[in-house]
Amino acid sequence: MFFVPSVHDVPLKDDFNLMDIAPFALSKSGGAGVIRYELKDSIITVEGGAEVGLATAYDYDIVINMTSHLAEATRRFRIDEAKGLKPSIPPQVYRPAAAEILKFCRRELGGKQYEDLERALARLQATNIRITNLKGDRRGWYRRSTESFPLIGRYKVVSRTNRDRIDQVEIDIPGWVYEGVVRPDGKPTILTLNPDYFLLSRPITRFIYRLARRAAGDTTAFYSLKELHKRSGAKAPMRKFRQTIEEIVETAKTTPLPDYDLNLEDRGHDQILHMRKRNKSLPAEKDLAAIA
Repeated sequence: MFFVPSVHDVPLKDDFNLMDIAPFALSKSGGAGVIRYELKDSIITVEGGAEVGLATAYDYDIVINMTSHLAEATRRFRIDEAKGLKPSIPPQVYRPAAAEILKFCRRELGGKQYEDLERALARLQATNIRITNLKGDRRGWYRRSTESFPLIGRYKVVSRTNRDRIDQVEIDIPGWVYEGVVRPDGKPTILTLNPDYFLLSRPITRFIYRLARRAAGDTTAFYSLKELHKRSGAKAPMRKFRQTIEEIVETAKTTPLPDYDLNLEDRGHDQILHMRKRNKSLPAEKDLAAIA
């Protein structure tokens, strides 16, 4: 039996939060190419490896798994520290069993899942995020800073089963995740996700849930479909994208999105997606010190 911690997404960054966009390809196969987001005060580029392509929404589950276990290790570290003990700081290397990752992500333990897991690790390591923060003044916009980081660091298949399936893996937690969770001031901010997030079958639905969790939180948020199209990195034309969102909203009437109600509202020349938190208990934005 494997311990399954609370589900956490990556820590919120000071200048930008990856929950505001889709840091993965919306296609189920990933594919080659670059996703470029041009937002109000930043430009974000998501680029995959030449051979393996971009990470997918399902690959990103491993990042959530890695972050969740690091958050739990940090929580236990702070509890022991508060008791006057001298615990070891959580390591920056994550060593899970492949079956542990699959269980956390609520997947079956079949042969195909193990094969997919190894390919997912390769895509995650090759996928790089570059954020250029912009600042404006009377002369116009200029680049303030640029930061580049991978979704995961080095990974290694430590052992395999007698059927040559991936068994134990080793993943270097990238500095931006590790420092954001195991922060010296003890006040990193990370968001919990509903475990049913992993049951959302469409990548675009996963993007909408993550955006709702970030923007609406315990209340409500509104996004125009034009803005959603830009933030999702969708390759489909606006007409097709609008149809997809309408289908998701309609489906949510009978199979609700975890924690949030969705509604489309007509406002002039554009439709607005209204995301509203339902009256169910879900931990709000918390820091690890409060959790401990």
